[in-house]
Amino acid sequence: MFSKKSLLATTLVAGLIAAPTVSAQEISLEKFVGLMLSNAVAQAQYEIHNNVQAAVLTAGLTFDIEESEEFYVADVQIKDLNESESQDDGAE
Repeated sequence: MFSKKSLLATTLVAGLIAAPTVSAQEISLEKFVGLMLSNAVAQAQYEIHNNVQAAVLTAGLTFDIEESEEFYVADVQIKDLNESESQDDGAE
């Protein structure tokens, strides 16, 4: 939230500083719209960058390697197929 307020304040101050020079000079509509668009794109890039950082930090904080839960281990027995086939043949 603090970054949005600081960005808004910076944009406002820049606008107030640029206002006397803009009113003193003639500026074309194309140039004015271009400046407004470039400011909007820069602000969108800044907000996207902050949102990505927030998502990465949130994911990093929720991921825990050392869990306190118990691990379940399965009891696995391996039976040799050749041995079982020879026992089946002898039983016939």
